[in-house]
Amino acid sequence: MAPRAYWKGYLKLSLVSCPIALYPAASNREKISFHQLHKQTGNRIKYRKTDAETGEEVESGDINKGYEISKGEYIQLDPEELGAIALERNRTIEINEFVPKAEIDELYLNRPYFIVPDGELGQQAFAVIRDAIRQKGMVALGKVVFTTREHVIALEARGKGLIGMTLRYPYQMRDENEYFGHIEDENAPQDMLELASRIVEIKRGKFDPTRFEDRYEVALKDLLQKKQPAEKPPKVLAPSKGLESKRALPSSADMPPFRTLLTKMGVLTSTPVFFVLAAVFMAAWAFFSSEGIGWREIATMATLFMTILIQRAEHRDTQALHAKLDELIKADGGARNELTEIDKKDAEEIERHRERSRPNRDNRVKFHHECN
Repeated sequence: MAPRAYWKGYLKLSLVSCPIALYPAASNREKISFHQLHKQTGNRIKYRKTDAETGEEVESGDINKGYEISKGEYIQLDPEELGAIALERNRTIEINEFVPKAEIDELYLNRPYFIVPDGELGQQAFAVIRDAIRQKGMVALGKVVFTTREHVIALEARGKGLIGMTLRYPYQMRDENEYFGHIEDENAPQDMLELASRIVEIKRGKFDPTRFEDRYEVALKDLLQKKQPAEKPPKVLAPSKGLESKRALPSSADMPPFRTLLTKMGVLTSTPVFFVLAAVFMAAWAFFSSEGIGWREIATMATLFMTILIQRAEHRDTQALHAKLDELIKADGGARNELTEIDKKDAEEIERHRERSRPNRDNRVKFHHECN
């Protein structure tokens, strides 16, 4: 999949302009990153935006930006206020001046981008601007708006395209004297300086970034490779509902007409006779065809043959499923019959006990009347 452009617009040099697209020249996407997981469940951890004082969750529409002027005191700015001062996105990088590359302090270099022509119409104009920058050996300076901020960008010819390097503003730079000012002025001894110079000459080489190795990244990949299971664990399916699955099977009345036709074909094609007749029909068609058989006829026969095989397999699976369910129903029916017989025997035993106790009760009543 082609990379997605970070920015699209126009590059303009005086009266010459062309459509361009910017792509980030560096990315951390290939770098290994981790998600936070719950140890017990293995599920991902999610963060919610809450009020620092009340602890209540806050909706995105109720959130403003704030600039802290003192501890716990902020100046709030709503999106409308920020939108009112946002710079207009004119989608054009206009080259204002050219400077020697050596005059650009490396500390100001921020982020590189690949710049390419966007479409075929601007190829020639893009080549004119690129070759003009290359011939002069200069770096072109312009301005570009990303999202809401304006950036100074330095353009330099590179291969068939351009490299655009955004530059930091002076207010973003720190004063080096704050860090180097305490270092004392000390002259190095001549003999030690000569020895260090000799070591530099011995270790001189060419810049080759392919020799750079991120050892921690390599160790992470090895660790993940060792812990990765050879096979994915099977998914745990929901427990079967037993006899309820029998009721869940669709009937022919619930199926669409085309599916009903395929089911009937499955029943028909499950017989060996039909299978043999189909094979004979295909062989006869191939033999008696007057114009020969082309790739279309072969594809048609192959499709028909695969349809027959699929319908036979589906019919066999359906028959096996119904047979299994019938066994479960029979087993369930037998268990219910046994329970019914037990209930009948219990009822008969209770009735016999009542019959045996009835004469004794009649005698007690008769004796009571005689005494009165």
